Amino acid sequence: MIDYLSQKVIGQLRDAGLGYIKVDYNETIGLGCDNADSSGEGLRQHMQDVQDFFRKMRSELPDLVIENCASGGHRLEPSFMGLSSMASFSDAHETKDIPVMPPICIA
Repeated sequence: MIDYLSQKVIGQLRDAGLGYIKVDYNETIGLGCDNADSSGEGLRQHMQDVQDFFRKMRSELPDLVIENCASGGHRLEPSFMGLSSMASFSDAHETKDIPVMPPICIA
């Protein structure tokens, strides 16, 4: 899967000369994945693969600005924050308890 994504995503960014990508995931990360020892282990493996792809983008396109955005902020945690240039907290408009915040630059 990472080879396919590399060809499609990294290749497109490189071919178009783009220097920015916003990785937005507006879906629940779920309880787990099939074909692992446990639901939690399947989810851990999936998240590790996603982080490996972030590392590959950074390695192949070192000047790329990666904005990490996640519905409800479930990827706004240290291991993802260290792989991106900035982060934004989406869907803040859906509740009065969450203030609307602009993107945070962590570069």
